[in-house]
Amino acid sequence: MSDIVDYYPTINLEKLNQLPGDTFDKEYARHLKANNLKPLGITPKMQEMEKQNLFALRYILTHDIFHVFLGFDTSYAGEVRVLAFSAEQNYSQSLKISLWTARLIYQILALTQLREIFTNIRKGKEMAKKAKFLLGYGFEENWERPLAEVKTELGLV
Repeated sequence: MSDIVDYYPTINLEKLNQLPGDTFDKEYARHLKANNLKPLGITPKMQEMEKQNLFALRYILTHDIFHVFLGFDTSYAGEVRVLAFSAEQNYSQSLKISLWTARLIYQILALTQLREIFTNIRKGKEMAKKAKFLLGYGFEENWERPLAEVKTELGLV
């Protein structure tokens, strides 16, 4: 994780949208646009948070990037899969608690996705065991690479 201390690259969504092909950056820009999301900017308060918990800040900054790399949508079932992946990669104890809580709450909020939620928890954990440690990866340094190539490098195929 030492490589990402004070690592706050600016994400220029307009520039990412202009790049060609099936590159990581283009897929990330598509994901944000499809879900009406914007890249998170780093405030001084967030920089202070890094001093207390680097894992938490990095997870917040890369959450939507994880959706792209892991191929999960933003439904309850997709969110729980990202959470299961992250908890299994052991980023923090709070993620494990969040997964347990989400499993309970999503059963109420998304009854129609119940089977998919439990399947995704299992699949997210399985993917995490095979993949490299994603939280410390410099995603932002690899925007223009083909998404499939980076996924292969990270053990996400």
